[in-house]
Amino acid sequence: VLLNNKGEITLKSGRKVQLTLRPLSIVWSFISIATLREVSFSCNEYYSEGIEKPPSYETCNSINIWTSLIENDELKLVDKLARTNGPNPHLQANLLITGRNGSGKTELSKSLMTRLAKAPFYFNKVQVDCLKLKGKRIEVVVRELNETLKDSIDHQPSVVFLENIDAIASLPNADHVGTEATLFVHRIAHKIVEVLVESQRLNSISFVGTALSASKVHPRIYTARGKSLFTTHVQMPENNKEKRKDILKKLILDRAPASDLDDVELDKLASVTEGFLIADLVKLVKTALFEAWQRKVREQVELKIANSDLVFALHCTKPSYLEGIDLLKEKKHSWATVGGLKEAKAKITEVIIWPTLYPHVLKQCPLKAQTGILVYGAPGTGKTILARAAAFESSLNFITVKGPELMSKYIGQSEEGVRNVFEKAQSAKPCLLFFDEFESLAPRRGKDQTGVTDRVVNQLLTALDGVEPLTGVFVMAATSRPDLIDPALLRPGRIGTSVHCSFPDTAARAEILSALSSGVELDDDVDFSIIAEATQGFSGADLKGVLSAAQLRVMDLIISDYSSDGHQSEETLPLIVERHKNVKLKQHHILDALKDCKPSLGPGEKRKYDNIYNNFLKPSFVDMKDQKVTFA
Repeated sequence: VLLNNKGEITLKSGRKVQLTLRPLSIVWSFISIATLREVSFSCNEYYSEGIEKPPSYETCNSINIWTSLIENDELKLVDKLARTNGPNPHLQANLLITGRNGSGKTELSKSLMTRLAKAPFYFNKVQVDCLKLKGKRIEVVVRELNETLKDSIDHQPSVVFLENIDAIASLPNADHVGTEATLFVHRIAHKIVEVLVESQRLNSISFVGTALSASKVHPRIYTARGKSLFTTHVQMPENNKEKRKDILKKLILDRAPASDLDDVELDKLASVTEGFLIADLVKLVKTALFEAWQRKVREQVELKIANSDLVFALHCTKPSYLEGIDLLKEKKHSWATVGGLKEAKAKITEVIIWPTLYPHVLKQCPLKAQTGILVYGAPGTGKTILARAAAFESSLNFITVKGPELMSKYIGQSEEGVRNVFEKAQSAKPCLLFFDEFESLAPRRGKDQTGVTDRVVNQLLTALDGVEPLTGVFVMAATSRPDLIDPALLRPGRIGTSVHCSFPDTAARAEILSALSSGVELDDDVDFSIIAEATQGFSGADLKGVLSAAQLRVMDLIISDYSSDGHQSEETLPLIVERHKNVKLKQHHILDALKDCKPSLGPGEKRKYDNIYNNFLKPSFVDMKDQKVTFA
């Protein structure tokens, strides 16, 4: 049978179809029975009810958030494939799409390929999951790729989707230069590029690849400078509030069309899902849909996703950015549980809480607001509790880092630890990153002969105020020795705001005692003003120790009373639990415990800290004679 390219054929059922031969350079061809066994068929348009449409990859394109992105990528691939009668190796392009897991890069790639497979392009699409090739020998990887490329060449023009290309061609570890693993990575990357480029040289084929990050793939696969396999790089954009709102609305109406959520509820939901990826939003709506189905079956009502379903799903859904990140679980601290420190609370409210609660007001300001604050004070003055309360009041995710735990004896590990901490904070945004004992992590440069702490300080400077902005992350550092911290970290734009947690006065001590005893049964005779007068020089931690000692004193008195009555020790505890369910703390208990307590810092140590803080606020000339030069 003689068939013409783009010719019209009438089927037995009377339906008319247009036949396209591939490659497009073929004008006509003789088709025999033997040829029919070798060629493949595909239907790209479905105008007849008798032809069932196969499942489509296009699951997110209708959300309308990637329209411009898909159109731009489509234009690049179509132009570079140059829909002519022959391949043009000088015009072909390959597209690399990068983004976090769940950001939608795979769905974007599949949606793009689905569009290219339809009219008027009719490109052949082939998918390769590179994760299945990870860990295999080079010969096996090359054989798998050649089999896939043979099918693409036979049905060109083709678009080959290389999913997770970084799984088999990643960037080698800089710390393992010259090792067998690094040499293997280089060999397999060079061989993959060689095979793909050779198949593309005389054929109309383009490649679309996905990876977690452009910086994590081998330079032969993609590099911003120089020659590489992929010539175009597309970074998946962050989902802002409006995009999340559109996605949620589309997902909800697709699954429960009768849902009648108003814009105010969707706006609130979009606000609290900051940092959620598309996969997280899909998981959220599925959980809410399950709750709606339960209500439908239970109450025999129409299927609707209500706001209560979404609120419940929000509490049950853990977003992907929190996977592998240890956040502070307890939420027991707030401004009400922190006594005194009024000036510190006011300053933290200005720097952290207001920008978090009122971001629309901050956007109207042309200058960048401060996102870092240093809390300094003597030990026991409430610096750590202040940070936890600030995270609770601002509804921020809270990540705490002890300064010494990032330091490592291995070269490069300390700097990598700092980078990882900021990457985790960026993933968990909006987030409050709290550094405790900051002076041990960022001392003045030039004092260390090894240069380790100098490199750590340089890494901190880059992370706080580098080329890439630190958006959605607030930094709070606590220290008792601010004079030991490198001054470059404390300039405006980095950790430019500082607040002093001083020893509490009489009124502040009364507030602290009241806050600490909020969960304690107190007798009516307890007067915290009298106790505050008697605790001159006590810090917040010392006052907590006084209350703990008073509670232990009450328990000792009760146990001794039961023991003196002749009860055995094994009988004492059940009797106490039964007869003393509500033990009240009295004034004389606290005063008696106070006799055995003393301030943790003596007058001499207090004067030392006062001098340090006065010099920090009004710095004098720095003696440079002991300064050392390092090559950090």
